Amino acid sequence: MHCRHIYALRPDVAGVVIPDSILASSVIAIYPEDSSTRFDTFIHAPNNIPPQFVTDILKGAFADFETLDATQAVRVTPWKPHPELSAIEYRIRLYARN
Repeated sequence: MHCRHIYALRPDVAGVVIPDSILASSVIAIYPEDSSTRFDTFIHAPNNIPPQFVTDILKGAFADFETLDATQAVRVTPWKPHPELSAIEYRIRLYARN
């Protein structure tokens, strides 16, 4: 940080200079480079499939990502029923290394 700007790295490791005028007028997400970032995503599954089966499949599907932080568990939670769709919405919470 400097008195008139912040120097930061984008996810593609390119450097950027963000002037204070932009910081004062915008919302900017800053991710620390030495820790993981939490991500939530949602998916619908038919309600006639047992929740434990859906959980096991989704955990296995996300476990192979190389940027996944293996020290944090992938959590799959039944989130919200959708009777009009005969489905259940599941939340998948995972952590990725920056």
